[in-house]
Amino acid sequence: MNHPFVAEESREAARRLLAECDSDEKRLETATLRVLGRRPLEGERAIAGSLLAESSGENREEAWTTILHGLFASLDFRYLE
Repeated sequence: MNHPFVAEESREAARRLLAECDSDEKRLETATLRVLGRRPLEGERAIAGSLLAESSGENREEAWTTILHGLFASLDFRYLE
């Protein structure tokens, strides 16, 4: 999950979310539906909210890149039940 390809895909997905959605809540909802096929859990909302609260301006894209990278690295993404 540390391959440059995953990092670049995370960044591109973050850019798309920032362009498509008008709020962080909608972005998180859209990201988890696209990546995991479900709505975000309360814990995921809390973690994303905490990360986003610390970012602003140009750091916003970086925060969303980190969130997407985390979703791609999650067990829910990597394994089927």
